[in-house]
Amino acid sequence: MKSLSRRTRVLLVAAVLLVVIPAAVLGGLYYEFMSRFYPKVSIPAMPAPANRAEANRQDLEVLALLPRYDKSFSLEAADRFGMERQKVVARAAELTPAQMEMEISRLVAIADNGHTTAGRRLRRIERVPIRLAWFAEGLYVVRAAEPQANLLSNRVTSINGKTPEELVAAFAPYLGGPIEHAKATMLVFFVSPTVFAGVWPAMQADRLTFEVVSPAGAKDTISLTSTAPDPEKAYSFPPRDIAPQPIKTEAGSWVSVLSGRNELPLTLRDADASLYTMPLEGNGLYVHILSNSDDERGPLDDQLAKLSATLAPGSLRYAILDMRGNGGGDYTKSLAFTKALPKAVAPDGKLFILTDNGTFSAALVTVARAKYFGGDRSVVLGERVGDRERFWAEAGDPLVLPNSKIRVFFATGYHDWHDGCGWKDRGRCFWINWVFDVPGGDLAPKQPMTWKFADYREGRDTLLEDALKRAK
Repeated sequence: MKSLSRRTRVLLVAAVLLVVIPAAVLGGLYYEFMSRFYPKVSIPAMPAPANRAEANRQDLEVLALLPRYDKSFSLEAADRFGMERQKVVARAAELTPAQMEMEISRLVAIADNGHTTAGRRLRRIERVPIRLAWFAEGLYVVRAAEPQANLLSNRVTSINGKTPEELVAAFAPYLGGPIEHAKATMLVFFVSPTVFAGVWPAMQADRLTFEVVSPAGAKDTISLTSTAPDPEKAYSFPPRDIAPQPIKTEAGSWVSVLSGRNELPLTLRDADASLYTMPLEGNGLYVHILSNSDDERGPLDDQLAKLSATLAPGSLRYAILDMRGNGGGDYTKSLAFTKALPKAVAPDGKLFILTDNGTFSAALVTVARAKYFGGDRSVVLGERVGDRERFWAEAGDPLVLPNSKIRVFFATGYHDWHDGCGWKDRGRCFWINWVFDVPGGDLAPKQPMTWKFADYREGRDTLLEDALKRAK
């Protein structure tokens, strides 16, 4: 067989290098990306604990790894975390499961980052059979098991002798991030004797006492017993409680303030779908993205793409993008839509963006991008979003504490949706943001507004009605 010529050999080597070198570079970048933002957690093997004290100490030993993986800790916060953890270790023998639950939450919250959290707590903490929600007038019972239906529409003035305002201050240190995120999240705390007993050990771990005021003004005191959760169920978050449709994880029959009402506010009409849309009078469009995730109707980005395909540039006099109650998901699902919707609004039109304290993570990103691409036509209405414009997110598998099984979620990638990631952030910014982030600026509404319970009870939406008035 005739040997290859020197020129041919050189060309073959060059061709191989053209394939191998880019592949090696891409492989290296992929490895760096995954190891930086989605690291594999390594937890040392431990013997079976002999007693509760040893079990608690083992969990706290594993928790000590958190600042190694979580990048949101400042040096000062990491030092404080270490000192506070040692104090808890010294008390390990006396801590009940409820106290451990809350001490872990408090330690994790020292990072002061909403995505750094003790997760899946609804699978661990007991709750009484009512659900609460914030409104402009205060804290109200919006959902209840059938035997407690008489409590619906009652305003809660105290729980175990503490006012809602006192509870906000008391529970805030157990939830990282700004107070808006804490206030939206701690609604699950308000109905959990586990939480109260974890913070105040003298309180009962299986019941709560509520002082309430009925719509007619009558005062009453009610004691409710809790039930244990199913650790295998994925429970819904508080924003879902205000919609009257049945919730899959509810045991028995539950009722809502709005049960039996034929006409529901648009934001509550399809409570378990990621996307709901409705044409509006005067050449407008209502779009509610309830979750930045796929659902039974298919990938969210495909659903949004189909909607965008029906919108000609400048064809809308106004649009309302409702991001209330959206706790996040994957922000890339709404990337294209955050450009397409503003493009569909006429140059002299308006893009109203509705937010509340539950607007978090990928939902915040969607708000920032829609506001940016809408430019002067964008108007943010409602409450402040549930996180700062600058935050840490992204993570690999959580730290799972070996005995309590508490999952501690950490954050590895920096986001700046106020100014966008700059050169100064090159060592910490989530790489994908270099392509997609925008300087969204301050996301706080210029005129804050909260849903009024008087409106909600009548099936009206305070915020949506305000947006519609502005659109005229």
